[in-house]
Amino acid sequence: MKIDLEIIEKLLFESSYTAWDIEKETGLSRMMVTNYRNKKSDYMNMKLSNAVKLIDYYIKKENEKDEIEMEDKKMIEEYLESYGFNDSNERDNKLPMTKQDASHLSRKYQQGDVYLYTKKEYIEFLQDIINDMIENEKAQGASEEDVEDAIEDNVKNLNWIKESKCTVFIEQSGVDDYISY
Repeated sequence: MKIDLEIIEKLLFESSYTAWDIEKETGLSRMMVTNYRNKKSDYMNMKLSNAVKLIDYYIKKENEKDEIEMEDKKMIEEYLESYGFNDSNERDNKLPMTKQDASHLSRKYQQGDVYLYTKKEYIEFLQDIINDMIENEKAQGASEEDVEDAIEDNVKNLNWIKESKCTVFIEQSGVDDYISY
């Protein structure tokens, strides 16, 4: 059996899952989780069974988030595809936009000028853009400082999106902004 330390590190040091939530679902004490997070205990020396529990918990929670994002994306796609064909006040109230904006967005979506991304898809999309920009800048002989300047805004957006509670991002071609839901 192979233990993926990267997953354990993401759970302990990057995720927003609380020690209480982890305890509730894994049976590992909050104190143990907190000690790993505060580096009072070395997570590299944890029992194999504890490592497996943490990995399973993280994967389960991430899969649940992915499912929610896909459900939200599907709901928005259906809304944009059918906007104007039915009077769905219930769905109108779920999206934070005016009817005029929804009508415009729906038209653009049906023309193929609007793209929907789950949070995970949008992060991957932005990471690809950043990587392409880095390659292009380096191919042109840019200095490290020039490369950092070129990608600065995209890195800021990427970090904001990673921290965001939004599950779906809507991007219009030709528009340097996006709508989040």
